[in-house]
Amino acid sequence: MSRKKESGADDAQKLLLNQVRHRILQYIDHHGNATVREMSEALKDIPQATLYRQVKLLNESGLINVCGQRQVRGTLEHTYSLSDRLLLSDASMMMSDEEFAEYMADIKSLTSRYAGNGPNAERRIRRVTLISSPA
Repeated sequence: MSRKKESGADDAQKLLLNQVRHRILQYIDHHGNATVREMSEALKDIPQATLYRQVKLLNESGLINVCGQRQVRGTLEHTYSLSDRLLLSDASMMMSDEEFAEYMADIKSLTSRYAGNGPNAERRIRRVTLISSPA
């Protein structure tokens, strides 16, 4: 794989680790698509200028796409959706330490099933990052 592609995957991963951008992605994932105005109404603690800046970064990175637009009082309003290469999953689960160890073993087993795949015309590298934290 070229260094440029590796760098792009690393950049996308860094983008996802920002809490504001992560909240934007979660909002779009939950609603299917959204405008910045809709996000601003729901994410009131994020300043509008910050929201616009972070949405622009997510769009430029290809993590979200413009899926529609309309004229609103002389301004072009974009509607955004998640890119088809992005999956967000967020779940809070009640687990004992033993259950959590089993869960992690299952994830490791599932990951190893695909990690050895070789390249072909239909495959491309997919970076999967799981972050676990106690609630």
